[in-house]
Amino acid sequence: MTGRRIAALLAIVVAFGTSIVPVVAIAQSDEAAAERAARQIQEARNRANEAAEAFFKAESDLDVLRGEVKGIERETDRLQAVVDRLRRDVESVAVSRLSPAEQRVFHCSRVFKRLRIRCRPKYS
Repeated sequence: MTGRRIAALLAIVVAFGTSIVPVVAIAQSDEAAAERAARQIQEARNRANEAAEAFFKAESDLDVLRGEVKGIERETDRLQAVVDRLRRDVESVAVSRLSPAEQRVFHCSRVFKRLRIRCRPKYS
């Protein structure tokens, strides 16, 4: 080989060699960026899955609480009926202990009370 050919060959090797080194460095930094992005994506997926699990658990808890509320409302209605019945029973016992004249006064006062409530003027 002549000196010119060797020099040309050496120039080509140097030219390609210097252009390959940045490509390798860029490729390595691209790989690191891709790995970092993949790790961030996986972390985001994990957080999304945890949030979805928490949401479904909260919905389940809410359904349970709604069922308990309905049960408590039914129990409240039942107890209110018992209270109403006991109130009537106590009133009946109290009236039965009154003399006939007192019973008439009691019943009249109840009638007047109802009339007053119904006839009460409504103020604006």
